[in-house]
Amino acid sequence: MRVAFAFFSGLLLVAPLNAADRPENLVPLMRFYDTKFNEHIYSYSTEEMNKWHQLTHVKEHEIIGDVATSKLPGTVPLWRAVRTENNQSRHYYYLEAVKLPPNTFVDAESFKVYVWTKPGDGRVPIYCTTWIDATDAFMHRELKVVEQNREETEKSTGRLRPGMAGKNFKTPVFYVYPHVTKEKDDPEKPTEGKPATVTSNKKTDDT
Repeated sequence: MRVAFAFFSGLLLVAPLNAADRPENLVPLMRFYDTKFNEHIYSYSTEEMNKWHQLTHVKEHEIIGDVATSKLPGTVPLWRAVRTENNQSRHYYYLEAVKLPPNTFVDAESFKVYVWTKPGDGRVPIYCTTWIDATDAFMHRELKVVEQNREETEKSTGRLRPGMAGKNFKTPVFYVYPHVTKEKDDPEKPTEGKPATVTSNKKTDDT
């Protein structure tokens, strides 16, 4: 969504332009954390997220923004690849073609996401760091949060997390639209002993 600025008698007025600037049918991209494999993972699929909510070792974090599931002007695919080894699954998220390690496949069927390469129309930047093997991508809208995650990792492991694909982590890796909450974003209230299921996603605080 664009913003119009006008000056009157020294006052700055800010007014949103037509909501049509925002594409229709965007979906929220949610970040989760897998405590079993110590890895951040992402999904927009209701079916996949409901499965993850049934796993005690997978914790919902927050929505990082709204993305497209089909090609739109100015977008590129955000790919997800999965490496299965020693009964472990590790995830890679990337925009450009990369050399993947053995036992890794591109998960193009269940993860099909498009993101923007430039700002504009109200889009917000996404920053990212990964573990040293390019898995465990931590994405966030605020650079300071990514820096904090990077510093905490260095204190606990002695390793510095690089940016996605080895790029400067202070440079946005892509752009998304801020999430717009809808009624269907609210998860069903769980019954006793049963976790909630979601029809979409709901943002939760995460630092």
